[in-house]
Amino acid sequence: MTQHHDDTSIEQQAGTARMSARPRRKAARVAAAATAVLAAGALLVGCGGKDSDASGTHKSGGDAAPAGSQSKAQGGGSEKTDTLAAKSGTSSANFGSSKPGSCTSQDLKATIGPNHPGAGQENFSLVLTNKSGESCTVRGYPGFAFLNSDDEQVSVDPERDGSSARAIKLGAGDSAWAALSFSNPKATGVPTVTPKTALITPPDQRSSLRVSWKGGPVTATGKASVPKIGTLNPGTGG
Repeated sequence: MTQHHDDTSIEQQAGTARMSARPRRKAARVAAAATAVLAAGALLVGCGGKDSDASGTHKSGGDAAPAGSQSKAQGGGSEKTDTLAAKSGTSSANFGSSKPGSCTSQDLKATIGPNHPGAGQENFSLVLTNKSGESCTVRGYPGFAFLNSDDEQVSVDPERDGSSARAIKLGAGDSAWAALSFSNPKATGVPTVTPKTALITPPDQRSSLRVSWKGGPVTATGKASVPKIGTLNPGTGG
């Protein structure tokens, strides 16, 4: 009898253990299901982020600035001035990296010589002088633009005159000059404008040099009096 009672107790205890284990297994299954749902939700969120990027809603860094807009014109130019100087200079200046020994804009001072009119032409010299104290070299066409009092470009861009370029070594204080010429605007009968300043961009440079313009009116539109610019030569163009 005692043995039978003991066996019965053992069976009852085992049944109780099985019954108590069922809720635990059920709870574990519920927790696992919840974890799977959360993981699926996280995956969907991740996919949504990629879709947003693909649709263009993600903002990326700004585009590179246009060439020339990074440099300030010597003497206090604005970004607008620098941008138009680079734009107008593309037809008359060589933009690129300076070669070793080349004069930079910081090495040079710009001036404009007096007018030497003749045969219905206005003729000026654009002079670049080495102020660095060390020798450097210039070669090619400078860039040029006329500006009004609001630093806006006026008149048409100059054209190259087809002259051959040569390297010019400038010692401290030495100068090189390029010819700037255009038809007398009054003789052509085209609309005119009187610039306040001019920007001269040395060859292979992006930074311009500001110079006061005292040469009178220039053509404001049309092709009747397009300025022409030459390559640099030694001296000041006397």
